[in-house]
Amino acid sequence: MRVWAEDQKQRQREAIRRWKPWVHSTGPRTSQRKVRSALNYTRHGFRSRAGIEFFALLTRHSAFLRAVEARIRLERLQKK
Repeated sequence: MRVWAEDQKQRQREAIRRWKPWVHSTGPRTSQRKVRSALNYTRHGFRSRAGIEFFALLTRHSAFLRAVEARIRLERLQKK
């Protein structure tokens, strides 16, 4: 990773303020690019592969905990 000196940072800040890249940012223009852009949610966040796997794990874990709780309740009832 690049290490910037303070004077380099300042020059870069000034250059970016002159260029104003945020003014020219328009997003996808063609319908193909719009569709591709709309699919970004599958790469990041909860709909990414990692997010889907995480929620699957939570679902299995939750089911396991419910089964354990049911077993404990059953054993308590049988002891009475």
